[in-house]
Amino acid sequence: MELSLQFIAQKLAFSYDVDVLDDDPTLTYGTVRVFDVALSTSSKFHPIVIISSKARIDTVADQFRGIIWIGEERPAFGLPAIWIRDDVSELLLLDRVQNIFDMFNQWCASVQDGLLQHRSFDEIVPLLSQVTISPYYYADASMRTLAIKEDETLYAASSSWRMQSEVGRHPVEILARFVSSGELDTVNSRKEAWLFDSDTFHTPFVSKTIFCQGDVFGHLFLIETYPGQATCDVEILEAFGNMLETHLDLSSMTYSSSGRPYEPMLISQIEGLASSAAETDYLLKLLSWGADEQYRIALLKHPAGDGDSAVGNVASEIQAIEDNLVTAKAFYHNGAIVCVINNSRAESLFADNLILHFCERFGWKVAISNASSSFSSLQSLYNRALATFDIGCQLSPKTILYHFDDYRLLLIFSAITKSGYADFLLHDDLIALAQYDEENDSEMVSTLKTYLDLERNSSKTAEALHLHRNSVTYRLEKIKSLMSSDLDEPENRLLLTLSIYYFLSQRGK
Repeated sequence: MELSLQFIAQKLAFSYDVDVLDDDPTLTYGTVRVFDVALSTSSKFHPIVIISSKARIDTVADQFRGIIWIGEERPAFGLPAIWIRDDVSELLLLDRVQNIFDMFNQWCASVQDGLLQHRSFDEIVPLLSQVTISPYYYADASMRTLAIKEDETLYAASSSWRMQSEVGRHPVEILARFVSSGELDTVNSRKEAWLFDSDTFHTPFVSKTIFCQGDVFGHLFLIETYPGQATCDVEILEAFGNMLETHLDLSSMTYSSSGRPYEPMLISQIEGLASSAAETDYLLKLLSWGADEQYRIALLKHPAGDGDSAVGNVASEIQAIEDNLVTAKAFYHNGAIVCVINNSRAESLFADNLILHFCERFGWKVAISNASSSFSSLQSLYNRALATFDIGCQLSPKTILYHFDDYRLLLIFSAITKSGYADFLLHDDLIALAQYDEENDSEMVSTLKTYLDLERNSSKTAEALHLHRNSVTYRLEKIKSLMSSDLDEPENRLLLTLSIYYFLSQRGK
C-alpha cells in the first residue's frame, strides 16, 4: 500500500512536532530510506527519503519525490516534505516510518488472502478495525447493512445506528431523506473515497462506493467520530475498496459480464449444471446465505409470452424487487424473472405480498414453489415453479399468484396421465360410486371424499357438508354397501383418496 505525505505525517504527529511542506496530493510513497550518496532514486517502490539537516546536501535532495527533513531550520528546497523539528535519530525515525508501511502492507496482505479464500465481503470488512478506530459499516446497492462495527457510543446516541445493528436497515425516514435529497445519487456517482458532510446524517463520513462492471455493487462507510482521522480514513477506504473491486472484476470476468457475478452461478444451480463444492460455497458466501437455510423460488412471467417485447424494462423491475425484498436475488432467465428467496430470513414473511404487488404493477403472473431446507434443492424448486405456472395458467387463467402446494396433486395426476397409466388410479369402488351418483343424482363420491379428508370423523363430515349427522350415517352405510373393499385398510384408503382426487380433477372439480 502506497501512502501519501499527509498520511505519514499524521501518523508521525503522535510522536513528533511535524509540518507538511509543498505537498503534492498526487504523489504517494511505497517505502522509506535514509539518505546515502549511493541511494538510487529510480526505485519502483517510490521511497520517501529521510535527510538530516546535518548532512548539508540541499542540491542532492532535489532528486527525490519526497523527503522527511530533520532539523530546526526549514529546508531550503521546494520539495514535498515532512519537516520534523525534534532532534531525532535518523535510524530511529527510519524504524518508526518503516513500521507504518509494514503494518499497512500486512493488512493489505490479510485482506487479499481473505478474498483469495472466497470469504464473503461481510467477513472481510471487519478487517478495517486493524487500521482505523473509526466505526464502519458495509451496505449492498440497496443500502441494506451487511456488516457493521459494534460501537457502544454510536449505539446509544444514534437511532439509525441502532436500527442498522439490529435489523440491517436505516430508519425509513432517514433513508427516504438520503434518497430524495439526491445525496445517494452523489455517493453513487463518486468512484474514489471521499469525505462527505451529509445533511441527512449529522456526523460526516468517508464513503467509498464499490463498483462491478460499471454497476454499483455496495457501499463502504467510515463514520468520522474522532477528530483528525479523515485524511487517513480516505486513503484506507480507497485502498480497501480498490481491493474489493479488483476481486469483483476478476470474479465477474469468470462468472458474469453484467456486474452481478452470482447470476450465472444461480442459473447453473437451477438448471442442475455441474458445480463443484467450492463454487457453491463461494456463491453462498457471495450472497451471505447458508447451505442449510430454507429457500423458495418465485417465477414471474408475462402471460403474453416469452418475447422481450412482452416483458418491458426487466432490469428496472428486477431492481425494484431486490430493493424491496432484500432477502431475495432476482434475474432474467428463459423469458421469466426467477426470484430465489431465502426463506429463513425475517423479511421473507412479506415475500408473497410484495411479489403479488409487483405482478399487479408490472402485469406479470407468478408461480411460487414450496420451501426446501437446502440450497442444493434449487433445481427441484425451479422445476416445481415452472410446472405450477403452466398448470395454473391453464386451469385458472384469471389468477395472478399460483402456489405449488395448491397444485401439487394436479401436477402428479398430469404426469401420470401423460405416462399413459392414468386408469391405474381409478379404484373399482370409485367407479361403482360414480355410476350410482349418475343414476340416482346423489353425492356419494363427494361425501366419501369429505369423510376421508376428515379422517373418517362423522361429526366433522356432517358439519362440513351442512347435513344432519343421521343423514351422513345413512350415506356412509350406503357407500359401504356399494363397495367391495375395506375402509379400515390404510393402503385402500390411500388408493381411494388418490382415485377420488384424480376423478374430480378430470371433471374440473
